This record gives sequence, C-alpha cells and structure tokens, in this order.
Amino acid sequence: MSGNIVLTYKLPPVIKSLQLGWLASFQTSASVNGLFAVVSALLLIGVKLSTYPEDTNPKAKTFLTLLSYSSLVFSISATVTSLILADRLGEIPIRASTKSELAQDGSVQATPTYLLKRYGAGSAWTFGVWHWIFSMLAGIWCIFIEMLVFIFLQESTTVKITMTCLLAFSTSPFLLFLLLPNGTGHKNLASETEG
Repeated sequence: MSGNIVLTYKLPPVIKSLQLGWLASFQTSASVNGLFAVVSALLLIGVKLSTYPEDTNPKAKTFLTLLSYSSLVFSISATVTSLILADRLGEIPIRASTKSELAQDGSVQATPTYLLKRYGAGSAWTFGVWHWIFSMLAGIWCIFIEMLVFIFLQESTTVKITMTCLLAFSTSPFLLFLLLPNGTGHKNLASETEG
C-alpha cells in the first residue's frame, strides 16, 4: 500500500453498497460451501463403503469416485476462495483511504467490477470471483450427478425415475440463471404489458 492511511475516510455510498452486497454473498457462500464439503465427504465415504451389484461396470464406479473427490475439492475451493474475497473486501476502505485521486461524489461511467477494483479490491478481483463461481457451481453439479449415478447403480427403476425428475426440477434454477441474461425477463414482461 502506498500513501498514508486516512483514519476518517468513508467509502462513497455506492462503493459501500457494492462492498456490503458482495460481502454478504461471500460470507453466506463460505458457510453453505462448507456444508457442501461435509456432504461431499459423507458421500465419498458412502461410495467407498457401498457394495455394488456384480454386473456393475467398473468404469461407472471409477466415475462415481471421481465425482466424489471432485465435489469435495470444488466445495473446499469455493469455501476458501469466498473467505479470501471477503477478506479482500474488508480491506477496501483502508486501501481506498490511501488513494487521494479517487472520486468521493459526482458520477463516473464504470462497471461495478471496475469500481471495486479501483477502490481497492485489486487487479485479481475478477479472476477470484470467476474462480469462486466456477468452483461453487462445479461442486454443486458434481454432488447432483454423483447422487444420480449412485441411484442408477443401486436403486430400483421407480426410485431412478422419481429421483431423476426431482434432480431435474432442483437444478432448473441453475439453468435458468445461467442461460437467461440479466434483465431479459423484465424487458419481455414490460413489452408484453405495454403492447
């Protein structure tokens, strides 16, 4: 850090709002992904201790083991990354207080990501956020796929069909939020109500 730390420095309201919003997301994520890591560890134990029918393809068991370890690694990675990013957000006021050239009022044309980086989140902020998102989603998907594979190796046809439907329903929010860009639904709804 360069420059003197200004002890009375306050972040502009927009930057403070961005900081608090992301901080809440990362703190929640650390807890939730920690729980996913515990679930992944329990599923790994279950996979290792289970007995499988004689005709089970060895590649299916290998795939299940890979999913088990992957979900554990991704969940731990998402937990650690969210803690690092939360810590980085906590340092923003201190880092920003050393930069006298930062705007305190008025308006700027910039993205929220650029503003956070400019006020002290650091140049690796974008990479960290993408790493966190990827690790979190990959961990969740590995758990879902692992459960589905395990069900297909161990359970009756009725359970297979029911659980496939439930897992498809449970994962639909992921698909909707990933496939629909921000605001698309609102624009379409607004144009439908006007016309």
